[in-house]
Amino acid sequence: MRKILFMIVIAGIMASCNKPEIIIEEETFGNGAYIVCEGNFSSSNGDISYFNTETQEITNDIFWLQNEEVSLGDIVQSISFAGDYAFIAVNNSKKLEIVNAETFKHVAVIENISYPRNIIKVNDKKSYLTNGSYPGEIIVINNETFAIDKQIPLGNSPENLIVANNKVYVANGAWGSDNTISVINPETDIVEQTVTAADGATDLISDFEGNIWVLCGGKVVYDQNWNVVSETDSKIIKLNKLSLEKTDSLTIGTTGDFFNPTHISVDNTGKYIFFIESDGIYKSDISTSTFSATKIIDGTFYSLEINPANNNIFVFSDNGFTQAGTLNIYNIEGSLIKGNISTGIGPNGAVFK
Repeated sequence: MRKILFMIVIAGIMASCNKPEIIIEEETFGNGAYIVCEGNFSSSNGDISYFNTETQEITNDIFWLQNEEVSLGDIVQSISFAGDYAFIAVNNSKKLEIVNAETFKHVAVIENISYPRNIIKVNDKKSYLTNGSYPGEIIVINNETFAIDKQIPLGNSPENLIVANNKVYVANGAWGSDNTISVINPETDIVEQTVTAADGATDLISDFEGNIWVLCGGKVVYDQNWNVVSETDSKIIKLNKLSLEKTDSLTIGTTGDFFNPTHISVDNTGKYIFFIESDGIYKSDISTSTFSATKIIDGTFYSLEINPANNNIFVFSDNGFTQAGTLNIYNIEGSLIKGNISTGIGPNGAVFK
């Protein structure tokens, strides 16, 4: 965290009278991890935590601190930076909050968004926000005017999305509701192709060759009394960057564990992927001819991210969404660097700046 000094000179009422200078210090936030903390459902206590990767210090609830103790909202879902602004999707408050990227002070808000999920910067002019369920859509946000420029129809429950190969890839299928990837041309905002992956397509990354790897959490079917009727496997699917054909697949977890993984990350070389299963964090070398995964961290976790600056693994625990969450930081081999860092409630991931 750094300080910007604003100098306010109080003009003299009389030409011969000089008043002292008053210096006001305003907090700003620079490079580091911006941790998305959902909060407890219907409690409107979600916010953003800032972890300074240089000082190793954390500041929780930075929106609340910088906006006269006003709540950010109910279920903070995602954050993205574009130019001078940060865009924060607040799911159950049905809004997109826009703040100054350095001070985190309120700038604008887009309200009445039915089900905002994940937002990314596509280019300097626009951002894409996944929204809705049956079916879902992309909402195209103007990064300068904050207007909704258009909406792009998608599959069911679109979740995470990435920019790669001059395209935008969107995973459709949160909670097992779909199994497809929508491929969008960001210049025309048109879906050019829809590709089948596997049940519960939720998250995705691009590797060192531009291939797309999709985390598919599987699908659990319940009866009217919420008894489990059936479950499909969780998988990681590899799609060729040119043909988008499936070229590899790995079943993860076990049928009957009723764990539906939702997060996948990649290191800064694009050769190692990391994902969460019911018993810990797994790592896979995807540059080899044989696709397999090895557990490197034991535990039960909610989400993870890889710091692209040094490949440290940020692992988050929700602790039941009723108290502060926890951040543990590991090196790429799974050795603990710093542990038991208290975050806001329900940390679901982070964006590094």
